[in-house]
Amino acid sequence: IDLNAPKNHVFLSDGSHEKTYDELLTGVTQAYEALRCFTVSGITAIQISSRFDFAVVTLALLHLGHSALLINQSYTKNESERLLRDVPVGLIITDKVELLESDLPGTEIWPTSKLFVSTPGNTLDPKICLSGEILMCTSGSTGQPRIIARTGEAIFHEMEAILERINYCQDDRIFSLAQWTHALGFVLHFMLGIRVKARLITASGINTPSNWMKKIAREEVTVLVGVPTFYSYLLQAPVHNLNLKLAVCAGAALPKDIFDAFKTKLHLPISHYYGCTEAGAITMPSSSEKSRFPSVGKPLSHVRIRILDDTGAELGPGEIGRIHLYSKSLAHRVWQEGDFSIMERDYETGDQGYLSDQGELTIIGRNSQRIKVNGLQVLPGEIESVLEQHPSILEAVIIPRADKQRGSVLVAYLRVWGEAPNVLALRVFCEERLAPHKIPHQYRFVKEFDRDEKGAVRRSSLE
Repeated sequence: IDLNAPKNHVFLSDGSHEKTYDELLTGVTQAYEALRCFTVSGITAIQISSRFDFAVVTLALLHLGHSALLINQSYTKNESERLLRDVPVGLIITDKVELLESDLPGTEIWPTSKLFVSTPGNTLDPKICLSGEILMCTSGSTGQPRIIARTGEAIFHEMEAILERINYCQDDRIFSLAQWTHALGFVLHFMLGIRVKARLITASGINTPSNWMKKIAREEVTVLVGVPTFYSYLLQAPVHNLNLKLAVCAGAALPKDIFDAFKTKLHLPISHYYGCTEAGAITMPSSSEKSRFPSVGKPLSHVRIRILDDTGAELGPGEIGRIHLYSKSLAHRVWQEGDFSIMERDYETGDQGYLSDQGELTIIGRNSQRIKVNGLQVLPGEIESVLEQHPSILEAVIIPRADKQRGSVLVAYLRVWGEAPNVLALRVFCEERLAPHKIPHQYRFVKEFDRDEKGAVRRSSLE
């Protein structure tokens, strides 16, 4: 990563504060000098609320070849301590007062201010090596919490592949609310931004869509990075004169009405990115391609995707199965249940989907969501995608219900345009497109679904 930028070129605009690339390099130099004489036994954890200090410390640790565990700044003291007691952490760097007061045997705790007490004699070479590794916490889409370790080299492969697909450049102004401790914000905002020496924009202290939109207009933002909820909220705000060239969405399935409304209101399609903490970016439409909803684009150049059935046989175009991949940016080890284990090179994402004849991937749902009806397996996502082809239906969620006579039945919860469609006509619509055991038995209409912070539907709220 080369931090050599034009004089006074802004690296970060966060709230009322601006930091330049020169200041970033100076900060990395100070942190590097403070840390390089300290022998860290184990992992270095960082929980830092200041975006600038987070960037400085992370780059210094990578340049030193350390293992840096990124802890979400929103974690409470108890959550952080519980995590840190389970992992071999030798040093914690933080600006969280409550964490500074923790008593963690065998672990040294430094305030971020300790890294900036002296002025080094010489500034580091602007080329910062990514020789260390980044560790990120994930609850896992499978629901099993773990810590994923990815090398700087793997992250660099991911960045180069993304830049082949979308045209970030030095003139870009990239806006995101995503935390840099998460895979989406870390690569697509922070690391890729400094890779091309763009201006990174966040909105600390701004919590309304109207104010986000004003900041986006004022900062002349060219690229948006967010989860579906962000785009849903943004659509509620008055439109200003904008200079957008790209909008990237990840983290959860993007509802079609948000995709359509954003394209109509802001004259820009949302590029739906598919990835995970373990592998980083997997697919993405190119900047020049028209996004074909609900496709999430073709695999990036460093990724190979195969669709397999339950026996491990490879399936052809259009056939739904388990998504397996090989990627140069795949994590090399995972901390789970008290120890590190080596990651398999052939990685199963836990999702079901299919590849088109053109090689574009469409996600159907999670393997864990599969259910049985009359002894036959059903994937809710397949039925949902069929229902969402109906012109009146915005979004569908399939939930199984216990039934005394049939064992279980399928209930379709539907968010619709205007008036609810005729249930009999809906059933006929499904009969023309689905096998008999996949046709919902009941249809219920809702105004809105309960969602998590990423925008994914909370299925438990419907059970």
